[in-house]
Amino acid sequence: MKAKGKKTVASYPLQIRVINSYLVIVSPEWNIQISAGSFLSNPLDESAIHVDSIGRAVLKVLIEVQRKLDEYQSQGKSLPCPQRGIPSEINFQNRGNLMTIKEAASFLKISQGTLRRLSSKRIFKVKNTPGGHRRYSLQELENFIELQNNRKGS
Repeated sequence: MKAKGKKTVASYPLQIRVINSYLVIVSPEWNIQISAGSFLSNPLDESAIHVDSIGRAVLKVLIEVQRKLDEYQSQGKSLPCPQRGIPSEINFQNRGNLMTIKEAASFLKISQGTLRRLSSKRIFKVKNTPGGHRRYSLQELENFIELQNNRKGS
């Protein structure tokens, strides 16, 4: 469903998730996820992630949402409809803190087919379930993003 009319950044709620010991700020409608840091040992240790890191990650997500809003509106594209209520969460129970291919592709902003091809080329270390389904760790995905960003900067 697409939203009609003028929307602002405030129209799109953000989510804060803990994924594989990482605090991640998410804008699900725009498929934006930015890590604020990791809990190295205890997720209840308030000194594990500094408040400034969380604030910077939130600002990065909001800036990216604004950029996409501006782009869509200038091109006359339909905007995604803001979510209402509590969206479904990634459920890592009984998965050893690994993402499904759908979650990983969404995180990387690529198609599942592209992710399968990259996995087949051994760009990522993939764990397979007994049923043959691929699982991806957040750390592997973030390493890939960092590598890609370093290549762009070179």
